Amino acid sequence: MRGLYKFSDNRAEDDVGSNHGGYGLFDLFSGVGDSSGTWKILAWSKNLLSAGSTAGYTLTTVMSERTFGITGKYSF
Repeated sequence: MRGLYKFSDNRAEDDVGSNHGGYGLFDLFSGVGDSSGTWKILAWSKNLLSAGSTAGYTLTTVMSERTFGITGKYSF
C-alpha cells in the first residue's frame, strides 16, 4: 500500500484582487500478489478526498477528477 499527498498553498493574484485557498490532493494505491510474481492486482484512487481549486479570474473552477481503477497482471 502506498499513498501520495500533494499540498498547494494559498496564492494571491494581486493584479486581479483574488486569493486562491490552499488544497491537497491525495492518491492511494493498494495491491496484492503472489510471492513468485506470477500475478498481481492493484486497486487505486486518484484525488480520493475530492479536493479542487479555483483558477483564472475566479470565473472558472478547476476540479481534479476523482478516479478509481483496478489493474491486474498475470505472467504466463
